[in-house]
Amino acid sequence: MSVDLALARFAMMLRELGIRVTTAELLDAARALVEVGVTDRERVRVALASAIVKDSQQMPAFNRAFDLFFSPPEVLAEYAGKHELMLSKKRQELSRASEELLFLGEPVELTDLQKSTYARLKPEDQERIREFLDRSTHGKKVGPNFRPLIESIVQGHLDRWRQKLREEGIQVAVPVPVTGDALVDGLLDEIAGMDIDSSFLHRDLGQVRDEDLPYFERVTRELSHRLATRLSRRYRMSRRNAQVDIRRTVRASISQGGVPFRLKFRARKVQKPRLLLFADISGSMSKYSGFVVQFLLGLASVVDTIEVFLFAEELEHVTELLEPEMGMRQAAERIIEHSAQWGKGTNLAASLQTFLTEHRSYATSDTVVIIVSDTKTLCLDEAEAKLALLGEMTRDTLWLNTLPRQEWDRIPSVARFSRHVKMFECNTLAHLERIVRDEVLKYPY
Repeated sequence: MSVDLALARFAMMLRELGIRVTTAELLDAARALVEVGVTDRERVRVALASAIVKDSQQMPAFNRAFDLFFSPPEVLAEYAGKHELMLSKKRQELSRASEELLFLGEPVELTDLQKSTYARLKPEDQERIREFLDRSTHGKKVGPNFRPLIESIVQGHLDRWRQKLREEGIQVAVPVPVTGDALVDGLLDEIAGMDIDSSFLHRDLGQVRDEDLPYFERVTRELSHRLATRLSRRYRMSRRNAQVDIRRTVRASISQGGVPFRLKFRARKVQKPRLLLFADISGSMSKYSGFVVQFLLGLASVVDTIEVFLFAEELEHVTELLEPEMGMRQAAERIIEHSAQWGKGTNLAASLQTFLTEHRSYATSDTVVIIVSDTKTLCLDEAEAKLALLGEMTRDTLWLNTLPRQEWDRIPSVARFSRHVKMFECNTLAHLERIVRDEVLKYPY
């Protein structure tokens, strides 16, 4: 493997671990290796760290990645091989599900996540599904027009089984490579296996157990504060980004006989972003929304304002109830105490109409709207119209969808709302941190 290729793959691995590596930093790393050579392992470590790592909190992840990536070739081949074997096994499971779940001789239309759920079921439970399909196929007067109904029944059963498996602590995964590079993905698998923090970052937030809640709250606060510290530097005045103010420079140079010993600078004032957060608190959405609210409140020192709205059947403005250092349990207790919407059904159209009627002043041309929801709602047509109107009034709308991406194709509201928003999968802390870092705070305000 050439040095350039190795550096590119190492950078890819670091990015997946949350260490941002720019092209300029990669070039600096290459120049550093030219200076120190590649024969001394520790000198290579120091050279790469000096070019890439921004703060001490990133060093543990950098060191784990370095120790694994710069292993002997035979060890690297083993990691890549294990990953390929895992992917092959999962693909076989998907293929077997397609071969076994047939209606009128044709495979039942299922998502990869539903097929993976089938593969994780006990043999007797798999047999029940196959028996149902067989009886349906050989039923009297059963024809192709029955297919949508039969498929809907099977899909519903598998979705309920997946929920039951999650409650039992069994995670259903689909064979989606992280980077597409077998070696890098294999090393990331290895890190996830030995690093409990990494595995927690990728756990479904909706399935966090009560006993794990304090740990997740601490990680949520740590991520948001770390991101706030890093990004706050963007909003400070910098001479590198300023222009010389000719008038002020000339005026200041009069006392020196017209010689401009000291330059005066000017720069456009950099404004912090303004955020509007709409969090769905209907039923199963409560935990997801709780984590997102807590995460964004941790960024309060970076953004200009955060206005928090909760919605279910109607809209509630709760910004004054929440504080940046408040834990999720404490925040939930306060919201439940004051909220009339917690756990109700979802009517996004009515909620947005309330916002447009009573809180319209918060929607400005420099505001970024964040909506946390699984997109399922009553009055879909009206909700889409209100969402489009909100988008015209604000800078951008980001939708954090808690549904796994594999389920989006079968939910009509996802496609409808995607016409007016940027839709992102967001059901883990890793998703949330990446979206806020790369999307919410990317704008040149």
